[in-house]
Amino acid sequence: VALAGRSLQRELAQKERDEMTPIMSDIMKAIQQVRKEKNLDVVLESGAVVDGGVDVTSDVAAKLGK
Repeated sequence: VALAGRSLQRELAQKERDEMTPIMSDIMKAIQQVRKEKNLDVVLESGAVVDGGVDVTSDVAAKLGK
């Protein structure tokens, strides 16, 4: 039973990776487009910023909505 459970977990994890890969690729492309359009040197996750910066979340979301 434990072996079957591990096999199922591996199968589900692989399926999740397969489905998330194209989505993450689209997100990265949108982030890169926004970074270039706004002449930004770097884009960080919000948790990595203590103070300052420009929030481009809505810009990236708009790119994904097209």
